[in-house]
Amino acid sequence: MNENMNSNGKYLFVSGVAPLKKMRVRTAQFINGVACHLIPWKSPKLLPNYDFLVKKYKEKGKKHILIVADKSVYQLGLLKCLLDTLNKAKIKYSIFTDINPNPTITNINNGRDFYFSEKCDSIIAIGGGSAMDAGKSIGILITNNKPINKYKGLFKVRHPLPLLSAIPTTCGTGSETTLAAVILDDATGKKYPIESNKIVPSYALLDVNLIRDLPKNVFAQTGMDALTHAIEAYLNNYGTHKTRQMALKAINIISQYIQVGYFGDIHARSEMLKASYLAGKAFNRAMVGNCHAIAHAIGGKYNLPHGYLNAIILPVILTTYYTRATSKLDIISKSFGVSSGHDKKQNAINVIERIQELNRLFGLPNYIEQIKDEDIPQLAQSAYKEAVPLYPTPLVYSYKDFERVIKYLQTKKD
Repeated sequence: MNENMNSNGKYLFVSGVAPLKKMRVRTAQFINGVACHLIPWKSPKLLPNYDFLVKKYKEKGKKHILIVADKSVYQLGLLKCLLDTLNKAKIKYSIFTDINPNPTITNINNGRDFYFSEKCDSIIAIGGGSAMDAGKSIGILITNNKPINKYKGLFKVRHPLPLLSAIPTTCGTGSETTLAAVILDDATGKKYPIESNKIVPSYALLDVNLIRDLPKNVFAQTGMDALTHAIEAYLNNYGTHKTRQMALKAINIISQYIQVGYFGDIHARSEMLKASYLAGKAFNRAMVGNCHAIAHAIGGKYNLPHGYLNAIILPVILTTYYTRATSKLDIISKSFGVSSGHDKKQNAINVIERIQELNRLFGLPNYIEQIKDEDIPQLAQSAYKEAVPLYPTPLVYSYKDFERVIKYLQTKKD
């Protein structure tokens, strides 16, 4: 049994899977890693402003765009610059805002029907991760003829989406650059990822004005989401030199700007948009890990914000990696600005403590009070099914490990 110390001096015992199971999982992950190096990975083209974006749609002959947006984004008037530019270019649009914070299969089906009823020919998704995931998923249904749950997992989408662009209104999801969309099955309450190179947006636009007035709590939670993306991408096996460099760059930017941006500094918020984009590109190739698997399970069950959950779960997961990824956490400590010398173990602890410190600053709890004892087996099973063998994490969790960690997350820490 592996003994893993958290920064409070307490112990969280996580054993990992049995040796034979671990060998099978690592073999599958190695094969996936080799395959990933052979795939021609797609990234969106980053555009400087709305004029360039609309020009691209006009050049491609698009005449009626479906705008997929969070309801709050629409109500706050954050679509104004985009709509003004479309009106000036005389391009029609229809706006779809029937999206839950965790987009559901029902939302996606309704969006597809709305696309066809309005005779649209392309999509722009603007909002947080929910809007961008919804835009991708609606696009899947438009050009692929199976129900959305048939595309769960890796590389099952066969046909390219309609022309799709993504504009984030938070600084955390990174969905504007990734091959992933996360959907909630409203019949079962379970969330699952869809991952395919064919759903990466063609264009992305980072507009700092859209996050200028982002509430502090939303900024903090989405910023911690970006940090989770970058750290998990860096720690995972089979990443590339490029993904590791992007992850460390994102971590470095976040270390400098998340705290200043929390208090409203516009330059800092602009930098956080860049960090989120870089972290998204990193995990697009290197994948996320056990933190996300648990967050998806808990978020789907209790309808809690994804970034909020990642912020709470991340330091707990890192304590279980303490002896398995000490060298990588030491390197992260340097980018994170918390290295205190040549003691790698201390630097690993410094990373965990800094994350906990940020959570306290942002008013985030260190436990998840909504977790019920009777739900833990189901939550653990859901997380295990997502993570193993898909995510090449430093430690392959067993089902019992997921149970143990989720149980630990129930308890308020001193």
